[in-house]
Amino acid sequence: MLSLPGWAGVARSSRPPEVASSCGRTAWLAATAMLLLCFTAVSAAHPELAVQSEQLDHELSEQPASAELLIRRGDIHRREGNYAAAEQDFSAARQLEPDNPDLDFYQARLLLDMGSAEEADVLLGRWITLHPDQPTAWSLRGDARMQMNQPVAAAEAYARAIELSERASPGVYLQQANALHAAGPSHWQQALSVINSGLEKFPLEVSLLGLGTDIALDSAQPDLAEDYFERVPTKVRALPQWQARAARLSP
Repeated sequence: MLSLPGWAGVARSSRPPEVASSCGRTAWLAATAMLLLCFTAVSAAHPELAVQSEQLDHELSEQPASAELLIRRGDIHRREGNYAAAEQDFSAARQLEPDNPDLDFYQARLLLDMGSAEEADVLLGRWITLHPDQPTAWSLRGDARMQMNQPVAAAEAYARAIELSERASPGVYLQQANALHAAGPSHWQQALSVINSGLEKFPLEVSLLGLGTDIALDSAQPDLAEDYFERVPTKVRALPQWQARAARLSP
């Protein structure tokens, strides 16, 4: 079995933005050029991926029927943004070993990156049935549920990821609170409880303080919002998004 990626507790996908057909050919070309630049930047920022891919090419030339090698190379293609190549490798691995225990997990990550949340959720469900205590899979399920516009179910998945992780990152608290915020006013107090739980472990995490400020303002709790705001370093408060929050605090 392949060793799964380490638990990071943050959204890991790098999905390209959709390009609306109504924007016209010029906008489409501009967006396409931007995507190419993004993919190039990914490769440039992670030169080790190219080295690993080249090594796997060599190993696969000697062991073309290795599903494990195909899965490893497919995931590298995914991380590089080369989704077609990743699909090809995963499909080849599926033909070789239809019941390979790792395929559902890695294919689900690819499907999430491609925006196919419902298909990803099915694969994650199968994988979680076999590995119910794996926090990364629960976090990915939260991502899938958010893509499917199911914020309450997403928040439950993120909560399970936090529960199972030895040390969840600030990002997963942020994801859970954001899901509860998206679920509507009846869930905002719960979202603030999640923010506070995250801040107990990461007292100076600016992303949590920012979302906490926004939710407190949305829920008409200006004193709590100001408390979050005042905990942010002065230089950070000079940034535009924090100036906008300051304006909301002092209408």
